[in-house]
Amino acid sequence: EINFLIIGAQKSGTTFLYNILNLSDNIFMPQEKELPFFLNKNIDQKNYEKFIDEYFYNAKIEQAIGTSTPQYMIYPECFKSIKQTLPNIKLIAILRDPIKRLISHYDMAFRFGKENRSLNSALEDQLNNIEFYRNTSFDDPTGKYIVAGEYGRIFLQLLENFDKNQIHILLFQDLI
Repeated sequence: EINFLIIGAQKSGTTFLYNILNLSDNIFMPQEKELPFFLNKNIDQKNYEKFIDEYFYNAKIEQAIGTSTPQYMIYPECFKSIKQTLPNIKLIAILRDPIKRLISHYDMAFRFGKENRSLNSALEDQLNNIEFYRNTSFDDPTGKYIVAGEYGRIFLQLLENFDKNQIHILLFQDLI
């Protein structure tokens, strides 16, 4: 069973933390960093067992098992599924200044050719359609610049599902 999840925020050091934890002999992290299993609509015990068998088969019994999927904070509706499947899970939320996170997110999308609007145009569109962007589907690479940094809204859903003692908040600047 998975012991901990690094849930994000995106562009806040989740890959850096994954790489650090992956160096430890006491921790097993799957080779593939982002495994958004809990964004799947068909979560049940059988699918969870297949997920574990596929990605965590090399874990040793004495190792803590974790993974890093920053998309979970972008789609906080998944917190309910995580809680139902893993009620005792520990979560690591890395937070970064929302404006710096937004700019890094935009720059990445632009570099990879997924964004062709100017930053101002993208932000104007998102501010004018904020509810739409809060509800866009999984894997939208350019629609979450603003809403991915709405930590208050995201944490309301997180705390509806998990006790505070299950959540470790790490600040990007402290991680670096």
